[in-house]
Amino acid sequence: MKRIAIIVLAAALALCAACTPVEPENVNVAPADIEAAISSALGEGYLCDTAIDADRLADYYGLDMSKVEGFAAKENAVSSVYLDTVVILEVADGYADEAVEAFNAAFAQSAGYVRMYPFDAAKVLGARIFKSGNYVAYIIAGAAAGEDATAEDEARLASDEYAKVDAAWQSIFGAAPENLAVVPEDDGGQGGMFGGLIGG
Repeated sequence: MKRIAIIVLAAALALCAACTPVEPENVNVAPADIEAAISSALGEGYLCDTAIDADRLADYYGLDMSKVEGFAAKENAVSSVYLDTVVILEVADGYADEAVEAFNAAFAQSAGYVRMYPFDAAKVLGARIFKSGNYVAYIIAGAAAGEDATAEDEARLASDEYAKVDAAWQSIFGAAPENLAVVPEDDGGQGGMFGGLIGG
């Protein structure tokens, strides 16, 4: 009886060890591979088709590229209509939190824009900002809702699409990601100057 209890305990411990999340510090993956995993998870719903270069990351997002060790970044070519954006950074030690702040500033502009021109608002307002170790991501992605979609339809579609994004991130880092995107309050006066966003 004691032997059976030991075997059961050993099996339980082995199962727990297999389910233990991978520490982000131990993950070594190229940003392009993370972007590809998100693209694969979304399939035809992945609408990012145009590369974002280092200059735009510095100028529009305000990132210090001297502290970015690698990146993969794409957006939709018609960014005035589709705000879909995926930026994956591998950053130097100590820079991840600053990158999160920069992405939240960009997200605030996108949120203001989509509140002025509400197309796929649920997808935009559901943006993901992830941080796992030295990897930081800014993600607005997923299938576009049809023109006749109700707000409920948009919300349901966005939820389903972001579940795929979350699962892709978890498959790499071993833990469900915390969304660090801060949705700004709608004060009715957001929008500002969107030249960089619209012209990009």
